Amino acid sequence: MGLITYKDVPCWYRLSWLAEAPAILLRIHQDMMGIIRSIQPDAPIVKYFQKELELGDFTNDTQAEFGFNKSLVAEDENNSFITLRLTLPVSRQEIRQTCSVCRGSDKDLFGNKCESCGGSGDEHKEYRDNWQSLFAASASLTILFGQLIYSKKETSASFPQLLTIETTTHRGLHGGTLGGRYSKKLVAWLSSLGINVQIPEMIQAMKIAYEHMVTRDISGLRNQFKAVVAYKNGWLNVSCPGNACGLNPEHHGLEKETGYHWDCHNVDGPIQQLTLIAGLAALCDRATEDLNLLKRPDSK
Repeated sequence: MGLITYKDVPCWYRLSWLAEAPAILLRIHQDMMGIIRSIQPDAPIVKYFQKELELGDFTNDTQAEFGFNKSLVAEDENNSFITLRLTLPVSRQEIRQTCSVCRGSDKDLFGNKCESCGGSGDEHKEYRDNWQSLFAASASLTILFGQLIYSKKETSASFPQLLTIETTTHRGLHGGTLGGRYSKKLVAWLSSLGINVQIPEMIQAMKIAYEHMVTRDISGLRNQFKAVVAYKNGWLNVSCPGNACGLNPEHHGLEKETGYHWDCHNVDGPIQQLTLIAGLAALCDRATEDLNLLKRPDSK
């Protein structure tokens, strides 16, 4: 692939955001599907994640599911693109134990509120951690993005790649690192917005994603979500809850009329990583609409 920072390169994948799920959509050009299908369940990277993160089976059926624990589900093919949907997992699951007296009906034998469970239908509620689903989603994307970025194949798409992402996945500090490139076209669009301009679509997507995954109210953290074109030449700063967690340009001085490489700071796990990717997906949606890319015949 040519460097998207210096020239327009035909799109090989693009991100999109689905707030109501909430889910990250990865739309991959059909010219790339042979490369994706070449990822085998016994590949060293797959075996590594299964051992280090204790993940289950890896699926590579791009017409049905992809990744660990079937993290990405295939949707209908639209023109030249196949969509893989990653519905964001949650960090903990509620387990309800049905009341042994009313059997979950909320009523006693006389039709009154069950005194045993107080009318809830539950004897008690418990919660269990669901980190395996989060690591499965992150590791699946790490494999997928890695396979896409190192391909030498050029697609027949009539519109350009807007950004690329590379991720890592492991337990512990900086376990959700990510970086990538913004294309020349995307940065030109960011520059056109002006300086000190917020991108509300990114902020809203990150709030929805984060609150869903942490399974608790985040009212006190809402001012930690930021996405602003802070300086000239499309300098984009992005942040989410954490210790100065976010995305920034790699260099202090950005060249005019080119794209640039971006990097992360203190992304310590899959929740922060997936939150930031949700923001990038919303960025792609906004830029795609503003640049009228959806009017191209093979763009959807």
